[in-house]
Amino acid sequence: MKISEVAACSGLSISTIRYYEKSGLIPIIERGSDGVRVFTQRDADWLTLLASLRDTGMPMSRMHDFAKLYASGDRTVPARKAMLLAHKQQLEVRQ
Repeated sequence: MKISEVAACSGLSISTIRYYEKSGLIPIIERGSDGVRVFTQRDADWLTLLASLRDTGMPMSRMHDFAKLYASGDRTVPARKAMLLAHKQQLEVRQ
């Protein structure tokens, strides 16, 4: 998938996707022989999740923490769940 296609399905702009890539929020994206990024469906799903987190007002620092946990594998599922629940509680307090 090209970056424009991922942008369309995730709801993020191309510049935001590039920023997220440079800041380490997304894993290294493979590139084709022409040097163009080639996104997988897994990459697109991850970007959609990041867009959702950002839409809820999650700070970038917390998104980075979440991404680090995600990159560490399934053993971090309980910590990620706890992080999302804590974020949900913060949102409920704001309402």
